[in-house]
Amino acid sequence: MYVSVFLALLFIAVTPQTAFAGFDEDVEKCHDRDTPPKIAYDVCTRIIDSGKLDDDGLVEALYWRSSALSQLDRTAVAIEDLIRAIGINPKRADLFKLRGFIRFKRRQHKQAIADYSEAIRLDPKDAESFRNRAGLFYLRKQHDQAFADYSESIRLEPTDAEAFRIRADIYFLREDYAAAVNDLNAAIRLEPDYADALIDRAVNHSILGQSEDALRDFDEGIRLKPDDANAYNARGIHFEIIGNLDRARQDFKKAYDLGLRKPHILEALRELGIKP
Repeated sequence: MYVSVFLALLFIAVTPQTAFAGFDEDVEKCHDRDTPPKIAYDVCTRIIDSGKLDDDGLVEALYWRSSALSQLDRTAVAIEDLIRAIGINPKRADLFKLRGFIRFKRRQHKQAIADYSEAIRLDPKDAESFRNRAGLFYLRKQHDQAFADYSESIRLEPTDAEAFRIRADIYFLREDYAAAVNDLNAAIRLEPDYADALIDRAVNHSILGQSEDALRDFDEGIRLKPDDANAYNARGIHFEIIGNLDRARQDFKKAYDLGLRKPHILEALRELGIKP
């Protein structure tokens, strides 16, 4: 009898503390971005279903569960969680930002732009939201809007080499090659081994008639990215422009060997006596 009473008292004393400890551990794992997505989904679901969370805690758990669901490619359910979270707290920019990213994954670009726009309205100093919306505008060939957003993201976060490189591409489309070179200079200062930026800068130097600079950048870009067929093609075109047809054909052949098929490349192979 005494043993059973002792065990009952021990159960009453220990169980609540143990239960709360387990709940707190689940909350911590749910909120930890390093938790594997399947585990994060399970622990977030447990605390959401527990009924112990206040509104702020529930929104936070829904945010992290939707992030885990996105990583598990369960994007439709992830969006449902975010709709629920936004219904509770529509003033959290990160909810719209995450939903924008998930809608981008689902190729719902128009809806993703709307979500990033709301995230920006709520947090106008978040460079990443501007950058992500810029990327969506760029994909939709809305280059003026993309340019404006990349410019703002660069103003807010002037250490993002990719933003400079893509804005340079918009300058290129506008035929403002000198401005493109300036942005690519900035990108390369930030990341000296940025092969794509070096190759892009080489193309702009070539158009501007700066052959020595173009060849230097082509050579370095190809050294860093030796399997880039487009880089060999671009350097081949430059060699063709400056009259070095032998080097042009060599580069076109390399581009062909790497899988690029363009009419001028096939013609170059025929001139080399190679049947494509």
